[in-house]
Amino acid sequence: MPSFLHEIFVLLFTNRPDLGVSLARERGGNIPELPHAVVSESKLTEIVPTEYSADLVVTLGEPEAPDYGLIIEVQLGIDPLKKYSWPLYATALRARYHCPTSVLVVSPHEKVARWARRPIALGESEGSVFVPLVVGPDDIAWVTDPKVTRACPELGVLSVLAHGRAQGELEREVAVDVGLAALEGAHELLSVDEERAKVYHDTVHAFLSDWVRTKLEEKMFPAGYEYQSEFVKKHYGRGLEQGLEQGLEQGLEQGLEQGLEKGRQEGRAQQAAHAILAVFEARGMSVPGETRERILECSDLDLLDSWLQRAVTVGRVEAIFLGE
Repeated sequence: MPSFLHEIFVLLFTNRPDLGVSLARERGGNIPELPHAVVSESKLTEIVPTEYSADLVVTLGEPEAPDYGLIIEVQLGIDPLKKYSWPLYATALRARYHCPTSVLVVSPHEKVARWARRPIALGESEGSVFVPLVVGPDDIAWVTDPKVTRACPELGVLSVLAHGRAQGELEREVAVDVGLAALEGAHELLSVDEERAKVYHDTVHAFLSDWVRTKLEEKMFPAGYEYQSEFVKKHYGRGLEQGLEQGLEQGLEQGLEQGLEKGRQEGRAQQAAHAILAVFEARGMSVPGETRERILECSDLDLLDSWLQRAVTVGRVEAIFLGE
């Protein structure tokens, strides 16, 4: 199950697809100036019977025949298997629409962003690498101008997600202004989209540090603020209630960690198994039913990783199991 933080990021880019396009351009993406940035189908089915789903796909140009495709991936942790799926996403979307594509990886953690920036070797030939566009917290502006957030509320919330928990004395003071600007942007939405305004308002409150939140509450929030949007209530639920009783910071960390851990092991194992099958299919090697079942039922990530490495070079499918 995706975590609350993950879904908030995806929601921002879904509601404002041109925001992802702008960030990709800032990171050096050679994306043309085209109209109609729209969210498209994110399931990237290739010629093999295996389905991959990116977090978000944004196309530029005419929806049915776009001139450019951008895949947006929200990455909260280091996952080596993503180095196999990101190039696949780009080529699958390129094959679908017959247009150039890029992968934009967005992470609220600088350590994860540094890992994601490393080139991905696709083969032994020189220059055969894939490099995603990456946005980490250091690449996201400290947005303190309400004029900016009123024009693009999603940018204000994104700035809070990146900087709302700043620790340095000066940074914390600026983070208060970031939170205030983000709330201005959310308030601007009330007359046109009340539920989205509530979600953004609640998100700003939830993702500030205790110190910044206290300063903000002195100006904006009543004591005992209660979350207004069903989205935040649904994804925070018990974690928030515990946080209010035991200290909001502790409850927030616990809620996020539970959201990240639940289903992570199973999801990564399934992705690794599908990657192995995709390698064999791409090499034109038929996978017997029993072998396919064994691969798909395996939950040992280390074992799956070793199978994946062998799948690239073995002469027959069953050889990936040798040496166990």
